[in-house]
Amino acid sequence: MENPISSRLFDKANDRLIYIGKSATPDLWDTLWSMDREAVQRSLSPTRDCDQLVAVTRHHLDPSEGAILEGGCGRGQYVAALTRAGFKTIGIDYAQETVKALNEHAPDLDIRFGDVRSLPLQESSVAGYWSIGVIEHFWDGFETLAAEMSRVIKDGGCLFCSFPFLNPMRQLKARMGLYPLAEFESEPSDFYQFALSKPVVVETMSRHGFTLVGETRLAGFKGILGELGPLSSALEPLYEYEGNSLFVRGVRKAVDLLFTKIGCSHSIQLVFRRRAR
Repeated sequence: MENPISSRLFDKANDRLIYIGKSATPDLWDTLWSMDREAVQRSLSPTRDCDQLVAVTRHHLDPSEGAILEGGCGRGQYVAALTRAGFKTIGIDYAQETVKALNEHAPDLDIRFGDVRSLPLQESSVAGYWSIGVIEHFWDGFETLAAEMSRVIKDGGCLFCSFPFLNPMRQLKARMGLYPLAEFESEPSDFYQFALSKPVVVETMSRHGFTLVGETRLAGFKGILGELGPLSSALEPLYEYEGNSLFVRGVRKAVDLLFTKIGCSHSIQLVFRRRAR
């Protein structure tokens, strides 16, 4: 998929990075995903990432506890994986052409057109909610998303939320003044996403009735791309490798684990429990 990011700026007042590139509109996602029949079939095939997501879900929830929602389900691969695993699963996305293609070519999946800021679901109607790389794409913040998450997840249910974050390497670069400073008075036309502060996300979710119960740091290799100048460029071919060499794939996995361990993770996955109302 084409890289939609061209630069990073530090927003000191809000302790976050601003990623500039292509505006994260529904049209952008429809264009990047370009979902015809073959693309849908490829997307819904089982993968290791899908297996890991199912394992995390099973660790915290049982299918008997109720439905799982993926808010911002994109190409539908996780909805398909959870459905195969026996969970009643709903996917919602606002990329209309993508949803239309999934409805046409995978009609067995419950994927709906909608906006995560105003979910077409009743209060306390799901046991779990997956939000994978969604909350960072809204210039005005994710308060509305958090309120909707709190509304639809039943007491004792789980929120699984991942997002790009200010990992230790990015924090160090910000303190050293290695990012240009952001000076926007309003949303720039080329805003793509934020890398958010973990404490800010935890505090916001806590105000909306959630208690943090777990975290996992993800994608160390991706976390250094664009952050280490010429070294990042030199490593891009390895990161983007799609061949069948087990050796190259093994090296890429080792590099990913190394950078994750030393604090370069691109994103963080937080697990929250919905407290009793």
